[in-house]
Amino acid sequence: MGEAMFRRNRGFSLLELIVTMAVIAIIVGIAVPSFNSMIARSRISAGANQLVAGIQTARLLALRSNARVDLCPSTDGSTCSGSDWRHFAIIMRKGGTPTPQRDVQINGTGIVAVGSPLVSASNKIWFLADGFARTGTSTAPGKGTVSICTTRLSSENARDVQINASRVSVERPTRAGCGSPGEPLDTTL
Repeated sequence: MGEAMFRRNRGFSLLELIVTMAVIAIIVGIAVPSFNSMIARSRISAGANQLVAGIQTARLLALRSNARVDLCPSTDGSTCSGSDWRHFAIIMRKGGTPTPQRDVQINGTGIVAVGSPLVSASNKIWFLADGFARTGTSTAPGKGTVSICTTRLSSENARDVQINASRVSVERPTRAGCGSPGEPLDTTL
């Protein structure tokens, strides 16, 4: 009988287990929405970064090759076609012959609309050997904005990639709605 009184209980009681599970459930309930927002912000920033990298690549290629280089939406990756900036191509035009250089697709579910046409006539950005961005049919250095937007965020749900002649910047505005893929969100010229 003496040994039974001093025997140690091993493990957890049912009450301790239930309290622990409740605490874990509360922590997970708080963390999951924040984690989803973090993933959405990361995806939209990655899309904007891909677009900035494409712009910088096109500019560098124009400087290096002394030729015109176009950056434009593309459905096939080798020609300027379509209006959805989630898929764009970098095309060098040396001697008038278009040569595809790079095909980029912005990935990420939840990015509903990418891009606003920079100009209604051509929907492209192009560079000459001086490295200045141009839009439309004008040979003068230009400026424009390509917007990337998601419905998965309530604030700072867009990234505006702004091209101003030789400079590229990214802003984080909040948009009321995102529209559908390829739909113009904002045209600034």
